[in-house]
Amino acid sequence: MHKTGMRHYTSLESYDRSLNLMYLPIYKNQNRTGGFGSLKSEKTNHKISNLAIYDIDKDNANYLFPKGEDRVIINYYFEKEYNTEQECMTFNGTFGNSSNNYKIDKRDCVDKMIILTENNSKNHIDFWLSNKKGENPKLIKTYDKNEVSWKLDILNKKIFFIQQVNEEIRIDPIEW
Repeated sequence: MHKTGMRHYTSLESYDRSLNLMYLPIYKNQNRTGGFGSLKSEKTNHKISNLAIYDIDKDNANYLFPKGEDRVIINYYFEKEYNTEQECMTFNGTFGNSSNNYKIDKRDCVDKMIILTENNSKNHIDFWLSNKKGENPKLIKTYDKNEVSWKLDILNKKIFFIQQVNEEIRIDPIEW
């Protein structure tokens, strides 16, 4: 992170140039001493409760979840652009759950966003999908993070939830 005199956000701040959107995390229990630009880093905890998605062209913000809902966002992912040199799709931030992302034919980015939130049940994660503007997030799956993993297959545009049960592998695919 760099310091510019303004409050800076963690790597969860991002931009989507294809739709001209800016993503800003909303922290739980944020202590403020001034306007938005002068937020101090005096957070009582570093948990992100919501995501403001600012449409730069329309000069308005949408919130991923209704204000006041008690959620903790772990991370979110979306395709940012096609990398012509490496023939692959690039994502906001570091994304280690992708596979099959090489020698991809040039294409537009998928207008979807993956959102991971904590679940009230111990060790469970809620897996959400939304469009990039954050409209109508849909809970796709709740899974035990110790038993289920997931991968985004870029070439085939599928998300695979993978679980080993005894000596068998169970794969639950959904469209990306």
